[in-house]
Amino acid sequence: MNPLLSICIPTYNRKEYLEKTLDSIVNQDIFINTNDVNIVISDNASNDGTRELVARYLQLYPDKIIYFCNDTNIGFANFDKVLSVANGKFLKLNNDTLLLLPGSLDTMLSYIRDNSDLKPVLFFRNCCANNDEKTSLYEDLNSFIENISYYSTWIGSFGIWKTDYAYVSRLFREKNYTEIPQTYILFNFLENNRNILCINETLFNSVCPFKKGGNYNVAQVFGENYLCFLNEYIHKKLLSYKIYKKEKRKLIKFINDYYFDVQNKYNFQKSGYFKYLLKYYWYNLYFYRLYIKTGRFKYV
Repeated sequence: MNPLLSICIPTYNRKEYLEKTLDSIVNQDIFINTNDVNIVISDNASNDGTRELVARYLQLYPDKIIYFCNDTNIGFANFDKVLSVANGKFLKLNNDTLLLLPGSLDTMLSYIRDNSDLKPVLFFRNCCANNDEKTSLYEDLNSFIENISYYSTWIGSFGIWKTDYAYVSRLFREKNYTEIPQTYILFNFLENNRNILCINETLFNSVCPFKKGGNYNVAQVFGENYLCFLNEYIHKKLLSYKIYKKEKRKLIKFINDYYFDVQNKYNFQKSGYFKYLLKYYWYNLYFYRLYIKTGRFKYV
């Protein structure tokens, strides 16, 4: 019998973080004592001993872990790949640096069981809502963006029902180049009258290996690509311009915090700031004020 939940982990050369992530899952009672949860790992041709690490876990849990290693690094397509291998009723993406808190599997399974008939999209926000409600239901893009904002880009929040995989896979292939296809998929669900049930309970603790980062450009991914999605939905008249303007202001502050960090703590790609952002901000005075306020010019 297939499990209720597949924790789907795409990984590449993060052996030491992956080990902590796996321990946070396999040490939970419900993983040990039931067959309700399995782990699916898609390795993007790592060369740091990831295969040998996973082999140890496979020996301990041969029926609860699925491991696949790509022949070559297929980039962001690995996120779709890990979902394609998974066999749970619900498939949840999980960063290879994301630790599951004790008891979190029980909580996720309770939401999966409670919603298995209507199958709303489940979005794991991982923090309290303003009204302290454990869940929030979103039926349109305006309310979703106003409340969730650019946090919709976090891969650890994303999950789908297995029955939605074929549809989602097509959108992954179309939007992989943006490096945030999961966000576009969420928007697309709302466009097609699928409600998003946002789970506000704290379930995860991220251990972010920023010094091993640098795989994407913050201004391009969170600026150009994300704003391109929003503009598409403005043209479709599914997103109000008022909410779009508010989101832009929040977004540029977020981008600047990561782009202009003094100590280079985050180690993301830092080039093309104006190239990626001017097309959306050239007429906004606050954009230039915030840029000058940072006092950092060396990355442009």
